Amino acid sequence: MGTLEERVRRRMEEVMDEYLLPPLHRAAFGSFVRRCIADGRNDKCERARAWLLQKMGIRRPVDPHPSQRGCPEIIPQLTPRPVWPADMFPFISQLEALHPVIKEELLALRGRQTFQPYRGPIRQRAGNDAASSSSEGDGVPGQASHEGGDWNVLYLLLHNQPFPENVALCPRTVEFIQSIPRQYCHALFSAMTPGTHIRAHNGPTNKKLRIHLPIMGLEGTRLRVGDQTITPTEGRCYVFDDSFSHEVWHDGPVTRFVLIIDMWHPDLSAEEVVFFTMLRNSRLRGERQMVASGGDPDRQTLYSLIEGAAGQIEDDMSWWSMSINRQDTPQ
Repeated sequence: MGTLEERVRRRMEEVMDEYLLPPLHRAAFGSFVRRCIADGRNDKCERARAWLLQKMGIRRPVDPHPSQRGCPEIIPQLTPRPVWPADMFPFISQLEALHPVIKEELLALRGRQTFQPYRGPIRQRAGNDAASSSSEGDGVPGQASHEGGDWNVLYLLLHNQPFPENVALCPRTVEFIQSIPRQYCHALFSAMTPGTHIRAHNGPTNKKLRIHLPIMGLEGTRLRVGDQTITPTEGRCYVFDDSFSHEVWHDGPVTRFVLIIDMWHPDLSAEEVVFFTMLRNSRLRGERQMVASGGDPDRQTLYSLIEGAAGQIEDDMSWWSMSINRQDTPQ
């Protein structure tokens, strides 16, 4: 079995392997562990320390909030709140003030075929959160999280994945997103056609919060997060933790458009944000390299699914026409 020190070292290696850390990042990982994890007096790394002890099997995982149990990664000791007051975050009022500019940039995308069907990696869920593991028969790989209607997205920021054409088309939107303190480098436009229901599901982690800026087409839309229901208003942001079970219905007459921006959970220290960013980026970089090199053709990654869904909407104008009233069309 080896000594305790040997078992701890082996488990650390397993964690680094899981996150595909290259040699330089392995050195940084070890340095962080020595500086912040091993020293139990460093309260700035308390949440990362508890998470790592769980990952290494040294500490038993803490049971999460019942509505978070479908989330695959729970960082301990983060405030479990399904919906957060938007006024906690000063930049929200600035984002709401930019709504007319963001709406104008969005409307200018009409007809450019920049949106694509949303797909996520297939993963098993239990109980009411079970989701379809097929491509809904439309030939797009990955897991479709919705039923009825269509759910299309346009990526602006996705960690280290570049979307230069999309960014160039929405410069002021992206400029503001990048100015947000502790933004998670994940932002996109989301479009739901009438009759779409995004099934109940949990996001991948609780270490971030999600901001929605409703842009247009909000009639008939509602979002459930945990046991709370939100009825959106155009131009007014709401903030929620998507690690909680959540689902969306859009029963309105026109396509609904929302800008989605993720940010780091406010409980995480700056040191922990740097640490978790390194782990996230390393794993995503490794997955992207696997896609680029051919890798395992049967292994689904976020990047392979994005590439597989690109260009799959043949008639971009048909679902856009559901959402554009004469008064919304730029002159």
